[in-house]
Order: sequence, then structure tokens, then C-alpha cells
Amino acid sequence: NHCHASLVIWTKDIRVMKYIYFIEGVVFIGSGYLTSKFFGITGILISSILCASLFSGAYSLWRAGNILSVSLHELSWKWFRRSALMSLFILPFVLIAEFLSPWLTPWTSLILIGAVILVSGGLSLFRVGLPPEFVSELLAKLPRQAGKMLAKIVH
Repeated sequence: NHCHASLVIWTKDIRVMKYIYFIEGVVFIGSGYLTSKFFGITGILISSILCASLFSGAYSLWRAGNILSVSLHELSWKWFRRSALMSLFILPFVLIAEFLSPWLTPWTSLILIGAVILVSGGLSLFRVGLPPEFVSELLAKLPRQAGKMLAKIVH
């Protein structure tokens, strides 16, 4: 959202965006209040993500497409597909760690989930997040042993 909204702001052609943010804020306050009653802080976070996606996210995506003369498909899928695939790769690992975390102490849970995100995120970055040409070039620039070890892990 920030990428597309910033582009609209940098052009200084704000138009309706100021009203979109106001409406988003009003809807967020109402929905955040309601969801907090049932789900606590998690409900507020979900409400925040949904409101940002539906209001300023959708509008700024549409406006950025107009400014750049790019289709919404190219702007949303082609530019961000690697990030979406990384998220899908990481999600099962995080869910398993989250499932195990209630039986652990808070610090152990933090360390476990942090390690799972770090390892699965790092692997997914090299497998799907970065273009293959970039990964090959990076592996070639690393010291010989480190490059060989990392190549075995990511290929």
C-alpha cells in the first residue's frame, strides 16, 4: 500500500485520496471497536489490515496504475507475485510454530516463531523471492565454500 500511495502523493495529484483516508479511518474505528469486543487486539489488527486494503490500498493501486499507464494485473500480480509466493511458502511453518507456542514460555515461543520465520523466510527469499539470475550472481560472489553450501540449500 505504501508504495502505491506514495507514488500518488509524490505526484501531488491527491484528488479524492484525502477523503478515502477519512472514510477508511471512520470505518476502521467502528469495525475495530466491534471486533475488539470479540477478538481483542487481534480483531483490531485484522480490521486495520482489511480497512487499509479495501480503501486506501485499492484506491492507490488504481491511481498508480493510471499514473504509470500500467494495467491492474501487471501492477498487482506481476510486481508482487514473488512476495505473495513467499508468504504462501512461509505460512505453513508459521502456523505450525504458532500452534506449538501456547505450550511454551513466552520467551521460548518468541524464539521459536522468530527462528521459524527467519529460516523459512530466508529459504523462500532465495527460492522464490529473488530472480534466479540474481541468486546465481550472489552465489558466485560469495566465498567458495559458503556459495557451495548455500547453493545446496536453495537449489
